[in-house]
Amino acid sequence: VLPFQMLSDGYRNVIKIILDIAARMCILNPYLKYYFYINSSADNYRDEYKKYGFEQIGIRKNYYSEPVENGLVFLLEIIPSITTVH
Repeated sequence: VLPFQMLSDGYRNVIKIILDIAARMCILNPYLKYYFYINSSADNYRDEYKKYGFEQIGIRKNYYSEPVENGLVFLLEIIPSITTVH
């Protein structure tokens, strides 16, 4: 996995466009939640996801098979969960 900064401008722009589209879809339909999985070795991509409002919410053990790697689970949720206390 290449660090995000080492990707060409074209690849970086495609990744940003995909994240932007996902964020806009959540805004248009606030009941949608978008989950993204990235390789645990892709540390450089975490910051890009966070820039678009994604939050890391978990790890899926051995999610990827070649090479065997954990998947980091990111969530984009426009309407936060509301918890009430009585």
